[in-house]
Amino acid sequence: MLANLWGFPNVKKLAIRELEGIELSDIDRIVLYNRYAIDPDVLVPRYAALCAREMPLSVQEASKLGMETAMKVAHARECARTMLNGGIPAQLEYQDLVVLVKNVFGL
Repeated sequence: MLANLWGFPNVKKLAIRELEGIELSDIDRIVLYNRYAIDPDVLVPRYAALCAREMPLSVQEASKLGMETAMKVAHARECARTMLNGGIPAQLEYQDLVVLVKNVFGL
């Protein structure tokens, strides 16, 4: 994203708004946003969705995300499941999941 490289914050914001309208998987969006140093708070709903889904990260998804991010997602999922005594995190209130994600990711 040239806006990031050249330091054009308003163009970067516009690019982010446009990217939000494009259908991308949560994994691809996280990878893209991290690559271009997009505000991590924008990714909280994406991380929460990964934590709430029934299936854990696949090997391919974890590889795309990188070790640190994949481990944080796994940790947040584990915390969410512990809070529900082994249940599915999607049953957590969304705000509780957001707080958990922000804590795990240090946001």
